Amino acid sequence: EIVAAALALDHERAAELLDRPRLFADGPHVVRAVYMPLMHLIGERWAEGRLPVGVEHFTEKLVTTRLLSIFQAMPDGRGRRALCACAPGERHECGLIAAAIELRAAGFAVSLLGADLPAAELAAAARTTDAHVLVIALTMTPPKAASDALLAELQAEPLASTPLVLG
Repeated sequence: EIVAAALALDHERAAELLDRPRLFADGPHVVRAVYMPLMHLIGERWAEGRLPVGVEHFTEKLVTTRLLSIFQAMPDGRGRRALCACAPGERHECGLIAAAIELRAAGFAVSLLGADLPAAELAAAARTTDAHVLVIALTMTPPKAASDALLAELQAEPLASTPLVLG
């Protein structure tokens, strides 16, 4: 039903269907059981050419706003610090925000830096936060110059000694 509403670009119906599960389950569960499987399905259909990119973007924006709402409603953890960012050039944040939600649920203090973060900014944030884990999300290989810059930062301190989760 959500996909059908998205294909019709029916914001009201899609929003209603996306919000309904939150009446019955907590945010992290809805993320795992509804939002991320939906985005996986949307991504597959787009990759197969069965769904236009505009519908993918429409759905992604609706889901991203809900993910951010869940993330912001959760108390920040008091434990280890997780630094979460999208790779340079990466604009799809759903997976990153879903990971940040899981980390918060596990008690991590989470610094969510969002989409398209330059490599130097990632290193600066790691120095500022003394992060215990670094989470980088990407759906496509960044351009060569951005990849080279990111790899150089990941091989230098403080990032070289920070555990890395790449998704």
